[in-house]
Amino acid sequence: MTTATTRNWAGLFFDKGGAVNNVKHPDFGAIGDGVANDKGAIQAAINAGGIVFFPPGVYRVASTLTISANNVVLVGCGNASQLRFNPSSGGTLLLFEGTTPGNGIKNAGIRDLLLRSDVADGNFNKIAVDCHDIRDFRMENVEIAPWSGGAGGSTGLKTRGRQNSSFEKLTIQADKPIHIAINDDGLGGTLDTKDADHFSFRDMSLLSLTAPNPVVIVEPGAILRNVNFGGFLVFKNGGLNWVDGATVPRGAMPDDKKSNNVTVENFRAEGIGSSPTTYAVQIQKNAAGPLYDLTLRNTLLAPLGAGWSGLRADNVLRVLAEHVRYEGGQTGYNISGGEMVNALASGPLVGLQVSWKTANQVEIARGRCPSDDNTYDIDVSSPITVDMTVSGAGGLDTGSEASSTWYAVWAIGKNRESTTSGLLSLSGTTPTMPAGYQLKRLVGWVRNDGSGNFRKFSQRGGGLTRRCYFDDRSNLAVSDGSATTFTNKNLSEWVPPGCDLAILMTALRTLSVATDRLLLRPGGSTSADTPWQLGPGVITGTGNKAVFSPIEMPTDSGRVIQWMVSRSDNRADIWVVGFEHEL
Repeated sequence: MTTATTRNWAGLFFDKGGAVNNVKHPDFGAIGDGVANDKGAIQAAINAGGIVFFPPGVYRVASTLTISANNVVLVGCGNASQLRFNPSSGGTLLLFEGTTPGNGIKNAGIRDLLLRSDVADGNFNKIAVDCHDIRDFRMENVEIAPWSGGAGGSTGLKTRGRQNSSFEKLTIQADKPIHIAINDDGLGGTLDTKDADHFSFRDMSLLSLTAPNPVVIVEPGAILRNVNFGGFLVFKNGGLNWVDGATVPRGAMPDDKKSNNVTVENFRAEGIGSSPTTYAVQIQKNAAGPLYDLTLRNTLLAPLGAGWSGLRADNVLRVLAEHVRYEGGQTGYNISGGEMVNALASGPLVGLQVSWKTANQVEIARGRCPSDDNTYDIDVSSPITVDMTVSGAGGLDTGSEASSTWYAVWAIGKNRESTTSGLLSLSGTTPTMPAGYQLKRLVGWVRNDGSGNFRKFSQRGGGLTRRCYFDDRSNLAVSDGSATTFTNKNLSEWVPPGCDLAILMTALRTLSVATDRLLLRPGGSTSADTPWQLGPGVITGTGNKAVFSPIEMPTDSGRVIQWMVSRSDNRADIWVVGFEHEL
């Protein structure tokens, strides 16, 4: 017999200097022709320990291959190395399990293999990979497809504890692609609370072959701690399902033993189901065994049909959702027994500048923003015209136009749909929403004149802070003013409700001494408040007139400023050229 040293190909694989056992080596004798049953040969190579290498071929396996020792890694050549499971009854293709309860295996794994079940055994429930009580396990670049049978009961990957393990770059097409189960002792009981502790599932494409099976099933009562579903995930025909029963299998647990810190990120869900009770992410925990901290991040829920919903979270004490987008479906999210820490929306306001279009119309530029209740995005893909002569979406929310009046400009949308429009309203907080529209975001203001024509303006800025500048010159708030004590001036004709920063242009005339000043301060100020003091010298021309650059002048909540000149023969002119507001 050839000695083991002829099979020790150190350096050719990530073997850390251990043995590399080629299953086709004469010591083991696998054929790999898809006809012969290679179970015995492969099991012998596994029992030899170290790296078990599968050259290109189709290896038919009729019964379970068991890996019970540490440091055994199965390595193939990608889809060219195929294990085809052809049992005479139900069973498991690859079982990673220690020899005694509680004595799990360490540093085992699978890489670069294709696992396939024989279509002829479609009546059997099968499991492709069953990992029991594993530590530091690695599964990478493995395809399990197709894997079906037993009236929709076959499972691609099943885990039953324990910790520090990763599953990456997997493609699984199975009745139940992933099943995360309780860490059992093999005798009907449980080992401990480490059902999945520091597990990472990344860069996966999961397809349920039997709808409406979820693509990730977490067994009722399982305890997950520091589990991440990330990288890039695609779920098709099913979502993530973790639903406890009325009781917790292990009973009440102290806080440090309860589930916590589960993250789902970079995730796309497609065609989740045909029932409104089918969710892309459904976590319904028992009150005695809640989940602390669920994070959803960078997630798109895009259905192939309309009969599904987004997130359900019962007894999830904190839900953190960032950059989550819904398209279609029934309901966005349903949370009870916990709190939403932040929004199911995708970030700040971008674009959506408002501009004058005609005497009756304004235009909202393309852009995106979260709704004002931070539930969903409003995504405006092309400019929207909002017309005062139209009623409802695309026009005035209610009633008829009033002259010399401020109107709030709203971007509006529908829950989980791409439909958007614009709206004009007297209210800057609670417009009357058209039928079918639930989402809204204030994006600007427009004012009409005494004839009902919109005043020309331009809005500048791309984020939350916007500035609006008037195009006309009918904005003289103070003309030839000579008051030598502070005098109130209401700027509500030029500054809309809720805004408290006016942009002014000022002029001070009939100057004779260097100390001549125009003084300004917000309405409601007292003698203890230091005013803005504008003196001559910026530009001096005929008639001793000093013209000052635009200044940003705060107002009080009533949009009032106070002004005065330093001497009775001074004369002041104040124009309001625009305003600044936060959206």
